[in-house]
Amino acid sequence: MGGFAAVVQANPLIAVTGAEGPVELAGRAVDRNAVVFWPQGVRLDCRMPSAGLRSYLAVRGGWAGDPVLGSVSRHALARVGPPPLAAGDVLEVGEDTAYVPVVGHVAVAPLGNHVELAATWGPRADWLTDEARRRLRAMPWRVTDRLDRTGVRLAGEDLRWQSPGAELASEGVVRGAIQVPPSGQQILFLADRPATGGYPVVAVVSSVAADRAAQLRPGDEVRLSLP
Repeated sequence: MGGFAAVVQANPLIAVTGAEGPVELAGRAVDRNAVVFWPQGVRLDCRMPSAGLRSYLAVRGGWAGDPVLGSVSRHALARVGPPPLAAGDVLEVGEDTAYVPVVGHVAVAPLGNHVELAATWGPRADWLTDEARRRLRAMPWRVTDRLDRTGVRLAGEDLRWQSPGAELASEGVVRGAIQVPPSGQQILFLADRPATGGYPVVAVVSSVAADRAAQLRPGDEVRLSLP
């Protein structure tokens, strides 16, 4: 939701993408989804976006750090990886071996707040009643304020199990898995997803749709495109 600011101690090429909102260098607007030169000592600000939730700042050479399981990002739920960023932190940039991009600007489709996510039925779709499966396919769902890197809770009509009170062994899940706990309100898992905890995964959105789901904001409307 914006609010990020930093000053650079080198002269890198960067790009900011993701959510739609103002990006400024020394108080002057620069393009998103474009290659930008960031002069040494100049402050970069990512303002509050008008659509979308997360912005991504990429730097030529990549971000350096001590990788855990091949990544320098933080898995918030498992508390694995480098600590979260805090004011005053200094990030190192990797060796500047990346080529200079030939294309300086990339066209990106607008995000909007009415979203359709392509999905397939999951391994436990038969745990839902016929009516619940119909609702999952047909009904609009509203994004609640309970969302983070673990997942997004969606509100709508309850989805009922065939056998209330039944239990499953805990299972691993992929990014984009949709789980229905006993409350009947679905959860769409994102990057920091956990195991299922014994609740059925009834659908899975595509990889591209999972990327789009990471930009959902409270109040957005979601529909699932299921076969």
